[in-house]
Amino acid sequence: KNAKLWIVVLKNDMADKVLLPKFKMYLGPSGGGSRWEYNDNKKTIYIKRGPHNWSQIEIKSQEAGRGSFEGATVHRLSFDEQPFEEIFDSALVRVIDTRAQVLMAATMWEQGISWVYDRFIKPTMDGAVKNVEFITGKMDSNLILDKERIDEFYRQLCLKNPEEAQVRVMGAMISLSGKCPFNIMALSRMKDIADALPVERCELMYGV
Repeated sequence: KNAKLWIVVLKNDMADKVLLPKFKMYLGPSGGGSRWEYNDNKKTIYIKRGPHNWSQIEIKSQEAGRGSFEGATVHRLSFDEQPFEEIFDSALVRVIDTRAQVLMAATMWEQGISWVYDRFIKPTMDGAVKNVEFITGKMDSNLILDKERIDEFYRQLCLKNPEEAQVRVMGAMISLSGKCPFNIMALSRMKDIADALPVERCELMYGV
């Protein structure tokens, strides 16, 4: 059936600079009888699902404020990066009646992760929340990024801060209060090994 999806980004210009080129890469040219079209004024991608059926992917920006998240029913909600909590709450209202899947990408090294930790990470660890799933990924899982540039970025970041390199590039979780916030033994073990190594050996540990 037709569906409305929201992708929430941090800044207004990310629709044209980041997301639209990715859609073009995977879907081919838009318009002219193709299976998708883009309305720049509405920042909306229309994808054809049949002769008269179109689904919508609306690109929302938290820079536009809470007012832009009003008055719609959404079938899937996605955040490109961790938003402000008030933006998250405004968007979350739109999926209550559809019981939609909500996705959030977050680099757990960034400042201001406390509300995500308080609302999702800790309650899930404590068993109070059952419908939240955490997925980690390495930077090179993004096939659009150049592997050689990733390797060089990782090498330089290791020299500055090995733990930040693990989080940003290797998909590890940041340590909070001396503990890995997720109960994954492999990640805890990886951090123990990295902490015991000299900084210059961080890149060798992962074969970069």
